[in-house]
Amino acid sequence: MIGILIVAHNEYAKALIDTSKMIYGEVENIEAVSFVHGEGLEILKNKILDKIKTINTSDGCIVLLDVFGGTPMNASVMALGEREDVSFVYGTNISMLLEVLSRRESVGIRELTEIAINAGKESIGSVKPRLFIENCE
Repeated sequence: MIGILIVAHNEYAKALIDTSKMIYGEVENIEAVSFVHGEGLEILKNKILDKIKTINTSDGCIVLLDVFGGTPMNASVMALGEREDVSFVYGTNISMLLEVLSRRESVGIRELTEIAINAGKESIGSVKPRLFIENCE
């Protein structure tokens, strides 16, 4: 099973895991790392290195990040970028995480990365309230 590490600003990573449990049920081999106000890049990098040790990465690990170019992404790539068994995806949302959780036992790390990106893209849209309400009645 591919491991999942979510690294994000404040409590977003933990909130994603908690929300996934509400929808998906119990999850395993997944961890959150929060970048909190006042921490520096080196502190976050060390938190990432410590946390990945608690994840079974024998089949690889996907690191889900909140935004491109932010400190969580920079620290993650600095800490784990040399590893061939780790991939990085930014723009993480709950739809992406749910898809990764449901597919990570049946595909490899490279395919799971593409699945995550596509799930994230496909989950963004807009709602036309009138049509939505009419379809719900």
